[in-house]
Amino acid sequence: MTRRGVFFLCAAVGCGALWVVLGVQALSILALFFAACLAIALLAVVPIPRARRHRTAPLTLSAETTAPAVGAAYAVRASGELRRGLGTVVAAEWEIADNLAAPVRRIAPAHLGRDAPARRRARARTGTAPNSASPAASDPRGFSASLTIAHRSRGPASIRIIAAELHDPLGLVRRSMRIDQRISVLVVPQLLDGERLRTGGADGGDPGGAGDTRRLATNRDRVGLPGGDVREYLAGDPVRQINWKQSARQRELLVRLPEQESRRVVELRLDTDAAAYDTSEPFEHAVSVLATEGIRQLRAGNDVRLRSGAADPELCHTPSQLLRALALVRIDEAGTA
Repeated sequence: MTRRGVFFLCAAVGCGALWVVLGVQALSILALFFAACLAIALLAVVPIPRARRHRTAPLTLSAETTAPAVGAAYAVRASGELRRGLGTVVAAEWEIADNLAAPVRRIAPAHLGRDAPARRRARARTGTAPNSASPAASDPRGFSASLTIAHRSRGPASIRIIAAELHDPLGLVRRSMRIDQRISVLVVPQLLDGERLRTGGADGGDPGGAGDTRRLATNRDRVGLPGGDVREYLAGDPVRQINWKQSARQRELLVRLPEQESRRVVELRLDTDAAAYDTSEPFEHAVSVLATEGIRQLRAGNDVRLRSGAADPELCHTPSQLLRALALVRIDEAGTA
């Protein structure tokens, strides 16, 4: 029961006791009134046995991104149909499970999708049909809830909506309706700006270990054909591709080869030895430094070969591939290869 419900219960018991003691008929009417209100509230939120298994429909969970960065806030939304009888949904219970932290439960507001009268009148004037892709926007039973999250550690994480809290129309009784829907994301490293990249972290201290950008080893291998290569002229080659100067020196017709874009493979190494770091913070900063440098190289048109500890090197061609690989990097445990 809510506080109001407890008050109604105490009022019903008190009025009934006074009626028995004093014999005043008006007190019996008040006791029956408070008791009837409580009975109506209970019937509004307690499902009948016949419809219990159909009280909920599968909800759809969606996230703004499936690869959020550490510390970056994003929203997770739940929507669908909720068969809740006469009860009103007021809140939803969520559980956030980070990779390196215990699950945390949070309560966030929720609501049922009902068209506002002004919106219905506007649709009637313009003849616009309701959006069928958003059941919470037009269906009175449509359930909608959202939660803003910011993860503190890299790696796989899950967000689960556990239950919805229902109140009766009078606000006397509340009930928790179990939902249990889950969505998974992969938390990637946080990218550093220029100041934190130079100073070695948000606190301006010495990053230590492999967190220092000067410890990042790079190895550039040129691939592709260098510009200016030629070959012997073949029948059917365009005349504009003939290298006349080179042909005059060689005394034969030579054709320019098309220049291929020269790409470099930049190798970035990350030390995963636990002895190289005092705490986990320098290691996390080293991962962020590596991610920032790797993204810079990829945007410059280079490929990145990632080496972390004794793991096999991984060649990354896109920023998402690099960030997802770094999201799973861990410090070597003592005594392991």
